[in-house]
Amino acid sequence: FVVFPSHDQSVAWDINVAGSENVFHAAIRAGARKLIFASSVAAYGSWPDNPALLDEQHPLRGMEEFAYSATKAEVDREVESAMIALTAAVDQILVSQHE
Repeated sequence: FVVFPSHDQSVAWDINVAGSENVFHAAIRAGARKLIFASSVAAYGSWPDNPALLDEQHPLRGMEEFAYSATKAEVDREVESAMIALTAAVDQILVSQHE
């Protein structure tokens, strides 16, 4: 996955989304029964109206201007409709006011 901003959004899309699709399809062709997918809280976007605590029930709202967020949201959507048992591990970012 391309994490850092890319000046060419299509490159990030090709690597992140198309690359993930390639992995999913290869796993299915190989007869894999399960695949572990590394998701990210970035798939939910960093929106001012997000609740303080997000969980997997929150809608995916990747931020189009941030390729990593937008592509993580798209791949998460594809994971939800995949034809293979997937386990998603969602990373977290903890933020607090430092005093």
